[in-house]
Amino acid sequence: MKENFFNWSKEEILRLNYNFHPPFKLLEKFTFRKNKKYLIQSIFLFFSTYIKALGRAKINQKYKTREILFWSGSQNNDKVLYPIYEQLKHKSQYLSKNHDLRIPKHQAYLLSLPYFFKALQIWNSSEGYHRKIFTAYFDYVWLSFGYYKMVSKILKKNKPELVVISNDHILFGRTVIECAKKLKIKSLYVQHAGTAEHFPPLQMDYAFLDGEISYNKYKSHGYKNSAKVYQLGSPRFDEIVRIRFQRTTTGKIGIAVNKVDDFKKVSSYLKMAAQNNQLILRVHPAIKGNEFDRYNSLCKEYGVTLSVPNKDSIYDFLKNIDLLLACESYIHFEAVLSGIPSYYLEFYNEVMDSYGFLKENFIKKVSLSIDPSNHNMLLNESHETYLQKNIANLDILRNNEDWSTVKDYTRIIQSEILD
Repeated sequence: MKENFFNWSKEEILRLNYNFHPPFKLLEKFTFRKNKKYLIQSIFLFFSTYIKALGRAKINQKYKTREILFWSGSQNNDKVLYPIYEQLKHKSQYLSKNHDLRIPKHQAYLLSLPYFFKALQIWNSSEGYHRKIFTAYFDYVWLSFGYYKMVSKILKKNKPELVVISNDHILFGRTVIECAKKLKIKSLYVQHAGTAEHFPPLQMDYAFLDGEISYNKYKSHGYKNSAKVYQLGSPRFDEIVRIRFQRTTTGKIGIAVNKVDDFKKVSSYLKMAAQNNQLILRVHPAIKGNEFDRYNSLCKEYGVTLSVPNKDSIYDFLKNIDLLLACESYIHFEAVLSGIPSYYLEFYNEVMDSYGFLKENFIKKVSLSIDPSNHNMLLNESHETYLQKNIANLDILRNNEDWSTVKDYTRIIQSEILD
């Protein structure tokens, strides 16, 4: 990355915001962004989000000098990073949106202000798809400058030996990797969800991946990968693997939704399916505010139980259902892993198959008119093969109830990375 921010171009913005590349389909997935056809709307969003960040800011945070700095950008990142931190708390700091030491995002917005005209110049020089994405996400184009400066400032002040992140394709994770590389600080990426072929090369120092399938998707980048890769499984699977041996029939059907799903399609399906079935609706952690209130009201109207991630763990949700229905979500994999069938329900206008589950015949697509009480699927040998390829330590988890993937992670961090 160039030292002089005023020399930045489209390439620097796309390097930090790798998810701006067309295969991620940000405009198609998030229609509220696609509708932002005028730059002024994204500029307004920059300032409104800045104000919200100020409201959540913790002033005069005290940083400590520690060997390891964990940087978590979301609740889903926390699920894999925080358990590792708890094992290494004596030598670590944990920066996140949800814990005591918070990412000072308000500082990133403040530090971005002098670069408005530079961000505008980059937007103005863009064409075609890049003009569309830079218009819809101009607030991120602009924020990239300040976020890089903020991360660099924190790393220089704290001087950790290792930074740990759990998202490799959005601004917040990629900036940490770039700044660490510049400052000669080791970096570790811990996979927190499914991967796809269009994810970026592994250009950090170390990577903990779930298993063979994730590794093969990254391997397609060839020489561009520079990380030392460990295939270890993931702590997010430890409890889920063991549900299948403790499962009892509940007669309940789970439906999982996220931000890309069409609310009208979800509403229509719930109205039909709730007539003859006990339903539990699981909302994605990113569904908040007015969007969450709409789903909450919908559940009350149709007598559907609402499952909220910050109150109900994925373990509790899966343990209480006999069948899962969802659209574009990694929860399909977690459902089959826990021992229940899962189907792809088309709540979105396009079948993207982001994780390749349909392509691999791991799950099947069903119509929105389907009555879930009349549908079932037997888990077979092909499901087992797919699970084995996805989770490197699956057999160990099944045969040793005391095994902890987190402890395996911490052993490698201490004995092989922090040398």
